[in-house]
Amino acid sequence: MQKVILDANVIVSGLIKKGFPFRILNLYFEREFELCLSENLMNEYIEVLNRDKFSRFQDFRAKADTVISDINTTASHYSPKKKVK
Repeated sequence: MQKVILDANVIVSGLIKKGFPFRILNLYFEREFELCLSENLMNEYIEVLNRDKFSRFQDFRAKADTVISDINTTASHYSPKKKVK
C-alpha cells in the first residue's frame, strides 16, 4: 500500500468543496493509501482545522472532528530522527 503525507490544506479543501482534495480525502477513508504523520503534523492538523474562519462552512467543525478522530486512530505515526528546514 502506498504511504502518503497530506498537507493540512488538502484536508481543509476536501472538507469545504468537491474536487481533487475531496477525492483524496475519500480515498483515505476508503483506505486506498496509508496516511503517515508525525506528532508535529498531527498538531498542525488540529490547529488548522480548529481555526474560526472555517466555521462559516456548514458542518465544518463536525466534519473536522471526524477526520481528526479517524486520523488519530488509523494513521501511521512516525517520529522523525532529523529535522529538515
